Amino acid sequence: TICETLCQGVGTVIAVKWPSYNERTECTVARLPAATRHGHRAACRKDLDLGLRSFGVCPIRLTTATTALLVICLPSAASFCQDVRLPPELRVPEARSDFGMVATGSAEATETAVRILENGGNAVDAAVAAALTLSVVDSDASGIGGSTSMVIHLANGRMVAIDGTSHAPTTIDVERFRKFKESGRTYGYETVAAPTTLATLELARARYGTMKMAALLQPAIDFAERGYNLSKIQIVWTHKYFENIVKSSHYLSLIVLENGHSIGSAGDRQCQADLAKTLRRIAFEGVQSFYRGSIADEIEADMIRSGGFIRKTDLIRVRPREVYPL
Repeated sequence: TICETLCQGVGTVIAVKWPSYNERTECTVARLPAATRHGHRAACRKDLDLGLRSFGVCPIRLTTATTALLVICLPSAASFCQDVRLPPELRVPEARSDFGMVATGSAEATETAVRILENGGNAVDAAVAAALTLSVVDSDASGIGGSTSMVIHLANGRMVAIDGTSHAPTTIDVERFRKFKESGRTYGYETVAAPTTLATLELARARYGTMKMAALLQPAIDFAERGYNLSKIQIVWTHKYFENIVKSSHYLSLIVLENGHSIGSAGDRQCQADLAKTLRRIAFEGVQSFYRGSIADEIEADMIRSGGFIRKTDLIRVRPREVYPL
């Protein structure tokens, strides 16, 4: 099974579980140019060098029964689709596995997905767990308040897609949005659309996964409670958006900034106790709590206090749908 989580505006999670464990497929993990924005990718090959085609820009047909279609969420991805060999500077030590491969933008998320595969989960389970972990350790680019779509290639060859496109709130004030556009403002409660990430991940898990959502949430909860190390890129992005963070809300500043005021350094340990509590509630009450239950009530109350447009009725309307991939 091959499962790709294509999150709009965020990182891509690719989890692959080989249908035949006794087929050893060699995989090269290489560092892409900085322009790709997404760090490492797993490039799979079998007794030949597929060059840049192996980076998931094009379909890869291995010499075994496994067929891989890996997609990078980049407008310029097609420019990499050339049948050429990897330049020496892009080659790094190889990784091998009899069970499958995982590629994400975070070491913690990749570790989570690998553990899921090793514990008997399939590629969909691994991708869902990795996406949930990213919502904690890479929350500047991912999160349960975001929008997620998925493309899944099943072992039987069938391709499915889950459309998790967000919709605008029903109470949106068009005139206020026009003023936002004129002022150049792109942040704040008023700019939030209905979040689909949790609903999309739950639909994929329920139809094509094998594990309970609570089990897939647990690694994310552990990282939120015990902490994780900030990466260099997170510090760079915090510098870039520092003024927006401070202006957006005092609570966001307390989460992102050290003591609510200063930018930390790469390697600093960060915990997210409130997010851990929310994830625990979702694990216990189910994803429906986020869209129809007590968490939805709290989201609406916070939106009303802060001038946002999202209401519980918008959350209830969230309906990711399975579609045929283009």
